Amino acid sequence: MCITVISCGSPKQRYDRLIRKYPYLSLTDTVIVRDTIIKETRVPVPEYRDSFIIECDTFIETKRLIIYKKGTFFGVTVKPDTITYRDTIRYEVKVAGKIVNKEIINWWYIAGAFIIGMVLALYLRK
Repeated sequence: MCITVISCGSPKQRYDRLIRKYPYLSLTDTVIVRDTIIKETRVPVPEYRDSFIIECDTFIETKRLIIYKKGTFFGVTVKPDTITYRDTIRYEVKVAGKIVNKEIINWWYIAGAFIIGMVLALYLRK
């Protein structure tokens, strides 16, 4: 009896051995995971200065530029900015999902129990 109990191994080992021997008892479901990665690259644009001559005094400011004139000096300042490149990458990964176990009725146990019950009923009837 002890040798029989020791030789069986753990329940996980018995289950793995059973599935290796009869793979149709267990079905694995495959799940496809779809995801999107957004990759952003930031490129800084440095400030740029340049100058030239114009006749009258002027100061103009926009979102990106400052243009000014003082005397005979004319200046242009481009405000610093950052350009962001956005790249979208889509990918799919197949992942093993849950394991679906089929319930298989062991007819040998049912037949054996029936035969033992019949023999027991005949024995008790006498």
